[in-house]
Amino acid sequence: MPSGFKFKVGDSDSVTMVITDEMVRAFAALSGDDNPVHLDDEFAGKTRFGKRIAHGMLLGALLSRVAGTKIPGPGTIVISQDIRYKEPCYIGDTVTAEIKILHVRADKPIIKISSRVTNQAGGVLIDGGAILYFESVS
Repeated sequence: MPSGFKFKVGDSDSVTMVITDEMVRAFAALSGDDNPVHLDDEFAGKTRFGKRIAHGMLLGALLSRVAGTKIPGPGTIVISQDIRYKEPCYIGDTVTAEIKILHVRADKPIIKISSRVTNQAGGVLIDGGAILYFESVS
């Protein structure tokens, strides 16, 4: 097991939050993605979604939040990530981003995880996984 690594296969953690209009607008400003499906009620109402949806990468960022702040925690860097969008996230949805450790390399601080974002109804919004590099800085 890599030095300083206190987690094991099967360990998981998550973060839950409400996706607000303010978050979507701030993400649009930060990313430059001002697609009206995210920002304009009238435009979004004419799409197959029927109303505004959050940016997919906003949800992906929540997975990074879990990895970098909870498990494995500070010092974690994403090496590669697989994100499959399954359902849209609407403004006002309560989402839970969860990661689970699937494999830890014995020779290097490299971790394989599964990742998932669900909504308040249990719908899967994102399903995927990632390879993480974990450096304990304690």
